[in-house]
This record gives sequence, C-alpha cells and structure tokens, in this order.
Amino acid sequence: MNDTIDAHAGGLKFPCLFPLKIMGANTDGLYPAVHAILKKHVPDLDSAVFTSRRSSRGKYLCITATFTPKAGTS
Repeated sequence: MNDTIDAHAGGLKFPCLFPLKIMGANTDGLYPAVHAILKKHVPDLDSAVFTSRRSSRGKYLCITATFTPKAGTS
C-alpha cells in the first residue's frame, strides 16, 4: 500500500516535514501565542521543532515551526 498522498496534483506529498514561518514584533508574548495557536491545529506538535531568529535590529522575531501535517487537515 502506498503511504503517500498527492495533494492538489503536484503539490505536497504526505507525510512530509513542513516549515511554517511566522513573523511578528519581538515581544515576550509572541512565542507563547504562536505555540498555543499551532497546538490547536497540530495536536502532536513538539516544542523542540521551533527555531527563532531576531531581525538585525531586534525589533522583529521570525519563528519557524517544522512539523508533519496530516493529509486532509488544516
């Protein structure tokens, strides 16, 4: 049996690692808010897959959450 599913003819093939990038103001509340929102949509999310990087002046923060989405979920 084939475990991969073609998504939208030529798009992603599931399962796969998917990096989601989130950018926002570099505040203490950004990371917890991003984690809480993603946890609602990706129940098996592991916090170890999060990386972050500040902008050159430190005003903004880019968070990358890499996870394995399941086909047919949003």
